[in-house]
Amino acid sequence: MAATSFHVAGNPTLRPWPSRRPSVTCKAIPGLASVSSSSENQAAYYWSGINADVETHLELSFPAAREPVAVHATLRELVLSAPRTMAPALCVAAADLVAGGDRAAAVGVAAALHAYYAAAHAHERLPGLLEDANPNPNPVNMRLLCGDAVYPFVFGAVAGTLGGSDPVRATRVMVEMAQLMGSQGYVMGQYMHVKRVKEGGGPGGAGGVGAREVCEKKEGALYSCAAACGALLGGADEEETERLRRFGYYVGMIHGMLFGTGRGERVGVESFRTMALKELEAFRWKSRKVERISTLLDVTSEESTRAQ
Repeated sequence: MAATSFHVAGNPTLRPWPSRRPSVTCKAIPGLASVSSSSENQAAYYWSGINADVETHLELSFPAAREPVAVHATLRELVLSAPRTMAPALCVAAADLVAGGDRAAAVGVAAALHAYYAAAHAHERLPGLLEDANPNPNPVNMRLLCGDAVYPFVFGAVAGTLGGSDPVRATRVMVEMAQLMGSQGYVMGQYMHVKRVKEGGGPGGAGGVGAREVCEKKEGALYSCAAACGALLGGADEEETERLRRFGYYVGMIHGMLFGTGRGERVGVESFRTMALKELEAFRWKSRKVERISTLLDVTSEESTRAQ
């Protein structure tokens, strides 16, 4: 079966999803110099470094040897085996863009974002909901209960990272996460996704729900939350936070339409890219950081053949 390696600015660290990823090209930001090959290489190392930091944080946060081992080993497998997105990396990059802040805190929140996504992904892959080319060998009840067990970790990670030093900011980040996890956030997107599949006869079916509407609640919500959390962690003001929230939304919509729910749907992708770059114009004086974070819009595909 053909598998796809997901590269962002040359970064092959993300684990592949079993879907086709069309190539897209990042547009230059007006007023900024074109991104050089050297800058692209630097961006690749930057994203690879963030992904490695988040991965390490997750591995330390979910040790397999913790008692009861049967539960924690399954919980660890659920979190570490889930598909990767660039939302956690966006959280750290947004913090870096505005001021830097406490990078360790940004990595901790980024790991919490992935843990939530992993739990949501496990619930989405329960029997009878969506087609899954790689079914999970763990029993359904284990996936359901372990997915639920991740949610306290999400809030505990934020509280443990920021609660003592900056309780106000910790509370704001928790609110962002709660809105993402709530019934009008990602869960609503999952409901719409299942409805779309069931009514349309397959992942690409239209049904009564459009791909864009599903992406808004899923990838759009996930990435906008990541960017807003990163902005808050970096010390952004309200205007900067909202700009980065919108930037994250547009990045999420692009990734969702091309690689996730949309399954290669290109309608609106160019307009999302244009609007995303417009949000970065307010940070143009930080040209290097703007170039770096804008490479999230530069996504390519590479087909490889691998036995599944």
